[in-house]
Amino acid sequence: MEVKARVEPSEGKVGDSVTLRVQFTRMEGQIKSVYATANHERWQLHKDKEGKYSLNMQIPPFLSPGTYNINIFAENEKKKKIVEVTVPFLVKDEEVEEEPGFSRVNHIIQEMESAKCKTLLKENPLLLEKTENYILSIRVAKRLLSSKTY
Repeated sequence: MEVKARVEPSEGKVGDSVTLRVQFTRMEGQIKSVYATANHERWQLHKDKEGKYSLNMQIPPFLSPGTYNINIFAENEKKKKIVEVTVPFLVKDEEVEEEPGFSRVNHIIQEMESAKCKTLLKENPLLLEKTENYILSIRVAKRLLSSKTY
């Protein structure tokens, strides 16, 4: 089975509308349900056509800026996962994202957010907590230095 998945648009800010689209080809079994999970949330996708599913939603207000991995999986009649794929999605910082002086800082934050999904950090809670605190400190400093806060 082949899976093509994408988020349209591929990045956005809190409150923006996005659409998750998934297409299954060369299906070897019957798909009963398709789900997406990210950041401890779970959504069921709607069937559009045979092998095509989608979900329209707004980026929740509680999400911090950074890259999130959206896990998409299909289940058969017995609720067994038959295929799984991951799609990255970037939530941008709406307050100071456009200021050119912060492009390097934004890149560092994105890299650190992506690193949180790596096995080493998942297996070491103390290191994960320190990484999250460091990211938060950088975000606070960025907002304090932003010309929009004056």
